[in-house]
Amino acid sequence: MELRSVHLARLHHAGDGQGIVADGQCVGGAVFAVVAVDVVEILAVPDVLEQRVVPQDVDGVPADLRHFQALVAEVGSQRAYLPRHEAKAVVLATGGMSTNKTLLAGYTSQDLDKTIGWGQGQDGDGHLMAEQTAHGRANHLTVDSLFNNVKDFSYDSALGVCVAMQPSNFWVNQDGLRFMNENISSTAVSGKVVETQGSVWSIVDADGIQKYAEGGCQRHYSGFADKLVGNAIDGLQDEVDKAVSGNDECFKADTIAELAKEIGVDADNLADEIEKYNTGTDAEWGKEAENMWPIATAPFYAFRISSGMLNTSGGIRINTNAQVVDNRYKPIAGLYAAGVCTSGWDGEVYGNGTCQANALFCGRTAAKHIVKNLL
Repeated sequence: MELRSVHLARLHHAGDGQGIVADGQCVGGAVFAVVAVDVVEILAVPDVLEQRVVPQDVDGVPADLRHFQALVAEVGSQRAYLPRHEAKAVVLATGGMSTNKTLLAGYTSQDLDKTIGWGQGQDGDGHLMAEQTAHGRANHLTVDSLFNNVKDFSYDSALGVCVAMQPSNFWVNQDGLRFMNENISSTAVSGKVVETQGSVWSIVDADGIQKYAEGGCQRHYSGFADKLVGNAIDGLQDEVDKAVSGNDECFKADTIAELAKEIGVDADNLADEIEKYNTGTDAEWGKEAENMWPIATAPFYAFRISSGMLNTSGGIRINTNAQVVDNRYKPIAGLYAAGVCTSGWDGEVYGNGTCQANALFCGRTAAKHIVKNLL
């Protein structure tokens, strides 16, 4: 049987004990499971997004992951029964857990207070559903860091790019001490370095903010930031002023001693580190002189840096047919998974493009296996 059309579907566990949400959004790079419409039914996808869909028993037959006998869609006070569905297979293409820190806390030992989760709909839906089968516990979940930012800054914050991702940054930890060559601040590895410290503060003076505003941004981490590199940034000082007046992880002071007090670090340590840094020679960490912008002109600013959690990877075990397997790697009939909810292909640091490649491969593999073996 040929695949006649493709539908991208997402299953969403409501997390409140009231059922499963189905929607037709393609959320992030993870939702690429290929499903044949009229060949493999996953769920009825209503026209209205974010509906609550509750499996119901029909004629004494309990609903489960593979065989939704009927569905009830609830939107506010509206309630409608969807047609009977007897799916021969389900593909879990539900993404990771990066936007559900409450759930993620039970799957990682990482301190999530030091991370910012990005994306939409990465709520661990599929992991919870897989755990209701012979698969059991969804283990081997990794937190994938890609870039850094400041809490409550938008993903596309120009200020976030300037103070958290540039080789010209000056960073100290909770003791007021430098701990790395900030030249790696725009790499995926830097997020993991940030996570090793109690706190990481990016310190910049008034001249530094002005340099960034005039085109001093050297690096970017995704498409929107390309335009910042080497170009003037309008309104940057306004963004700074807004941050220091309303964000409890951004500070401004007229002296280094006052700034140290504001951020709770040792004032002598911070002063010593800045004095050494301002010489333009970094004997300890080997930073290039051209990236050692002096910290000398008041006012001085401090921004607490967090690791950017692009997503999580792993959790659901699959084989080379994209079939979900139990702890002895025996396939669970009719159950497949694709994308970043699956285990075994990525580590703690996100490899650019790996989410898409995995999702596309697993989605195609699952669809082919379903058509060949179940239809």
